[in-house]
Amino acid sequence: AWGAVDRALYETALAAGYGWAPDVNAPGATGVSPYPVNSRGGRRVTTNDGYLEPQRENPLLTIRCEATVDRVLLSGRRATGVRYLTGGRVREARADRVVLSAGAVHSPAILQRSGIGPADGLRALGIAPVVDLPVGAGLQDHPLSIIGLPLAEPWAAGADDRYTNVCVRYTSGGPGGQPNDMMFVACNQNVLALARADTGRGAGAILVWVNQVYARGQVVLRSADPTALPFLDQRMLSDVRDLQRLRDGVRTLLELARARPVAELGDGRFDEVNAELLAAVDDDGALDGYLLRTAGDGQHPTSSCRMGDPADPATVVDPGGRVLGTEGLYVADASVLPSCPRSNTNLVSIMVGELTADRLD
Repeated sequence: AWGAVDRALYETALAAGYGWAPDVNAPGATGVSPYPVNSRGGRRVTTNDGYLEPQRENPLLTIRCEATVDRVLLSGRRATGVRYLTGGRVREARADRVVLSAGAVHSPAILQRSGIGPADGLRALGIAPVVDLPVGAGLQDHPLSIIGLPLAEPWAAGADDRYTNVCVRYTSGGPGGQPNDMMFVACNQNVLALARADTGRGAGAILVWVNQVYARGQVVLRSADPTALPFLDQRMLSDVRDLQRLRDGVRTLLELARARPVAELGDGRFDEVNAELLAAVDDDGALDGYLLRTAGDGQHPTSSCRMGDPADPATVVDPGGRVLGTEGLYVADASVLPSCPRSNTNLVSIMVGELTADRLD
């Protein structure tokens, strides 16, 4: 069911001139749209539900739970399996081909622990380089900023309200901006702003994110220990084109938040909850500083093992997903995307997995 923030953003955005696009996935769709949901019985169908559960009894499939992959086992430059930790013990699994699908954070970390990555950085950690590649470089995500909506009791989210159902995609017209390079999102429950506003039942939000990203960061291995998390140097908003568009987007979103019916949802604490933003919003420098301090990410990390032309020095995997300079080693997750798409990454990540599986079959 749509929540109060969904309905309010829908009405306010339409009144402000944004068009209605009933199918957000239709070619050329732009404006106000409902989110399509891959659901069954009111619950999201996860990749585990859709892909793993139906195959659990397959005799050709072995699942190792509560296991952490340390590194890829290599014979020269040919992948022969993986070493992993489970139950406090080190084990190995052997295979003719290895496909990493640990995501844009952990796939590059596994490769680097295996000696595949920036040679100087690996040597500094005591890891012998096998293939010198820009593994971890190029990391991208969607930067976002949140406006808190402390809701009056009648508008508080109920148990049947999804936290978001409505988005507004639009074209900024800013430098470098392509169609639908920006997006507003309604949040009936402020799950994306736990550190920035009330987290109780009456906390809603609207947010803006940069859908087309230019800034790039990196996934940096800090230790050869597989239990040590890598460092994410996101460099969020380090490209002025991203910063300028988020600055403009926040100001536009604030206008929508102050307009009816969004403004009618509040419990009177809007200025208090958003005091830091409101103090900075009229000055470019102050607002940029606020955004650089507080911007979050869409939790859509991509591009840390980029796919591309093998002659391109930024490339890690070839168009077939094979890690350059190796044999029998592939990556199949969002890390191979050349750049962060102007969309959520769930569907495109599934597409990468399905396409890689078809090619390797």
